[in-house]
This record gives sequence, structure tokens and C-alpha cells, in this order.
Amino acid sequence: MMHKGLFSQIVMIALSIGIVFFYIQPTFTEISGTQDQITQYQTEREKVSEVNSKLADLVQKQAQVPSKEQGKLLVYMPDSIDPVAVSRILKFVAEDAGVLFRSVDYNGVNQGYIDDAEELGLVDYPIPHEFSVDIQGTYDQIKNTIALIERNNFPLEVHELSVEVLEGGFLNAGMQIITYSHKLPEESYFGNN
Repeated sequence: MMHKGLFSQIVMIALSIGIVFFYIQPTFTEISGTQDQITQYQTEREKVSEVNSKLADLVQKQAQVPSKEQGKLLVYMPDSIDPVAVSRILKFVAEDAGVLFRSVDYNGVNQGYIDDAEELGLVDYPIPHEFSVDIQGTYDQIKNTIALIERNNFPLEVHELSVEVLEGGFLNAGMQIITYSHKLPEESYFGNN
């Protein structure tokens, strides 16, 4: 026969082992998981604080830029493009260079460029707007037109140029010109996107 004291001690040991496995160990696991979440939260909070600090520094630097210079920046890279205004500028540039201005067409946003930028993961990129310009003149006049286009107050880039010889030594030049904005246009101009 077993002694009552020995039996009660075995029951107590079994009960304590059961308490450890079924109550204390799960509680410790839960506490450990909570501590891991707290550590992760603190790490993420530090990262957010660093980003906020950098953002505050950039905002402070922006505030230090004189308003005259901010205005120049907005002219150089506007939020949106007015196709009629850009077309008029291209016409005036051609007239100043002495060429025969034949036509200008707004082709819309260059979607291929946007697709490439999104594929590369670029978040904040300039939006390219494409214009087709057709002019006629001498070699020197066309060369002067391109130089005047590239010296504008905002970026006008000649991306394509095709030249055709006409009678009398004149040339016909077709150009694809790109300019940029910060935002996509909200509506289409001239029926194009």
C-alpha cells in the first residue's frame, strides 16, 4: 500500500507540472509575443520619427527659399501644362527665328514614359507632354529655332527631329518636343489624352 503522504506528493507534483505546461508556459509565450510587438512598434516609431525629422528639415529649407525663387521654380516645372500657351510660345519662338511656322499639335501625355517610370518604381516623376511642330526655313534658321526652343524659361526638349529638303534650298523640319508638369492633366485637351 502506498502511503497517503507519498500519493499526495505525487499528485501535487503532477498538478504543478500541469500548471506549468497548461497555464504558466502559454502565459510566458503570450508575454513574449507582446514584448516582440512592443519592440517592433518602438522600432517602427523610431523610423517614423526619423522620416518626420527629415520632412521637417525639408520644409524648413523650402521656407528659406525666397518667394521670387519659388516662383521661378513653379514656372520651370509647373503643376499643369496649358497646351494653348505652350503652342503659342512655340509659334513665337519660330517667328523670332525667322522660319515659316506650319503647325503645332498637342499630342498629350507621353504614356510610354509614364509606363517606364511606374515599372521602375518611380513615385514622384515629371509628367511629359508631347507637342509636334512643323516648320520650314533655311538650315541656319532651323538651327536657330532649336537653340531658342532649348533656351526657354521652362524645359522644352527636342526629342525627335526629321528634316526634308525642299525646292530652292529650303528645309522642312518636323519636331517632337517634350515639356513637363508635376501632375497629370485632369481633362483632355483637343480630344487627346
